[in-house]
Amino acid sequence: MSEASDPDATETGDSPEVAPVASEAEIGAESGGGLLDQLDAEDAAEIIEEDVPEEIRSEAAVGATESGVATNNALRALSRAARSFLLYEPRNQAIRDFLQDYRENMQATLAAYGTMALDIRPFEMTRGGEVVYLERERERSLAFRLFRDGVRRITIEPEVPWAELLRLLEILSIRYSGIRQSEDDIVTLLWKAGFKNIAIVAVEGFVPEEEHPEAADELHSANRPKRRRTKLGVAHVDAPADFDQPLPEFLKKATPCWVDVDPERVSALVAQAGSRKLPETSVHLIKRLLSVVADPLDPTGLDDVVPLINEVRDFLLSEGQLEHLTALVAVVESHREIDTERIDRELAKFADTRALRRILKSVSKGSEGVPPELLSLLEMIPADHLEHLMDLLVEERGASSRRLTRMLIERFVREAWDPSFVFERMHQESPGVLVDILRATSRALAGKVVAEAVQLTSHPALEVQMEVLWVLGRAEEEALVEKALLGMLSSHFQEVRVRVLEFFEEYGSADVFEPTVALVKRLSTRGITERECLAAGKLLAAVRPDEAKTLLMGWIKPPGIFKRVVEMPGAQALQRIALYGLVSLPGKEVDKAIRWLSERCAEEIYNLCMKTLVRRRKEGVSSDG
Repeated sequence: MSEASDPDATETGDSPEVAPVASEAEIGAESGGGLLDQLDAEDAAEIIEEDVPEEIRSEAAVGATESGVATNNALRALSRAARSFLLYEPRNQAIRDFLQDYRENMQATLAAYGTMALDIRPFEMTRGGEVVYLERERERSLAFRLFRDGVRRITIEPEVPWAELLRLLEILSIRYSGIRQSEDDIVTLLWKAGFKNIAIVAVEGFVPEEEHPEAADELHSANRPKRRRTKLGVAHVDAPADFDQPLPEFLKKATPCWVDVDPERVSALVAQAGSRKLPETSVHLIKRLLSVVADPLDPTGLDDVVPLINEVRDFLLSEGQLEHLTALVAVVESHREIDTERIDRELAKFADTRALRRILKSVSKGSEGVPPELLSLLEMIPADHLEHLMDLLVEERGASSRRLTRMLIERFVREAWDPSFVFERMHQESPGVLVDILRATSRALAGKVVAEAVQLTSHPALEVQMEVLWVLGRAEEEALVEKALLGMLSSHFQEVRVRVLEFFEEYGSADVFEPTVALVKRLSTRGITERECLAAGKLLAAVRPDEAKTLLMGWIKPPGIFKRVVEMPGAQALQRIALYGLVSLPGKEVDKAIRWLSERCAEEIYNLCMKTLVRRRKEGVSSDG
């Protein structure tokens, strides 16, 4: 395995600069209705061949069968699209045409002829023994670049998604771009891509010396004398002096004979060398190496293995291999006796903020809970997971990742010996993060969260006040909750006031009657909304029915000198509240008051009066029923 690349390189800009490949949506949006969609396949191919420069003209058309011709078209489209990034800007329409041609040919070939198993030769690719790609010019040949780096077979399954086909194209375009990859050859890039439906078989590749001038420096440094390492006083054991000399001549010779091997056994052996087995093989390698390190008679030390552990960890993180990542942690954790402090430091790297971000992004968006493998992974790692989870909650923007982070915080905050730092940090964060922390801790630390929520009732952000309502609405301290919510009736957010009124209608005591009356009188002249009128009227009728009837009828039909004055400032708002509240209160006098108002009001209030009378009749509280 080559020296590891940082799996975050695509985020930090450390990886080679490659022209971004258009997404499926972009190709569909910008190619729809274009020239390629209006022509048949042959005409489109002719136009492409005429329009593109000589540098990216497609390789020779080969193939004797229908599947061979289709495969050749797909591979030529792939090669042409990869080389196009050398000549065009990333957003050029020509690149989008090449991508569309590649997508259509590849998907059509896979759909028609199934799995595409390609054997790679120096200048050819074959499928089932038939040559389906041919280009003998080294600089143009896709086959040569694959073969030179060690790729001997590529298998593409019919169900391969477009995203994997795009990733394959991106990797090949890196090699065409001529960027020096002193660390990652094409085999490493293909392995790190973590394909699910594309598999490769590779051997140790060879690269022309001119591509890696630094090789001379490496050879020079390799000739320098090296210090022998010792472990527990045991000297390093050198290889035999004649290990690199020709084998001795054997006097007895045997005649080779052909042996038929079971195809299933051959398939199993091929699968062992495939890229899909790489995660499992990597974990097994670490296990074997740590066993060697644990051997007191072997000179191999932990410093020799740690870089490989980090490389395998980064590889598994970048590909979302949670199951194998958990297996790797179990292997490393089982060898803590080698050096407990050092092993613990290495294990902590498996669950830092960067690692957790990778893991959570790999979990399915449709996951309803935290995967058991992730919990097992974190429980094996001796680290302060809450600190890293809080950092991740601040940095992460994806809805699915944030939801899983909240679940993990809820899981580990229960075990924290002093979770107060969570709330201390909560008050320093943005409203969005504050809300997530409240939600994450609401079940694990119910008592402490209620106390924190009470302090946040006057927070200036709407989302925070709404979350406070959610927390208080589920608390058991009725007196404390009612007092806090009464204070929130003065909120400058209409949505908050409505939610409080609706809560009091169902759970409020008689003590909320007077504050509600004061609220609606104050708002009646300041633009009270229809929802607030409805919620307030129903609340007043629910908590004190008898007092509400007298009060609401007075708002409809003012007594004494104001009896006929129904258009006072705020009068219409109070009339609406009264009509919504009286709809469920029985009595002939209620019907009489509503009819009185209907004869003296504007059309809008008149319609509400009629609806109220109809509802009263249906609910059986009307004198007309």
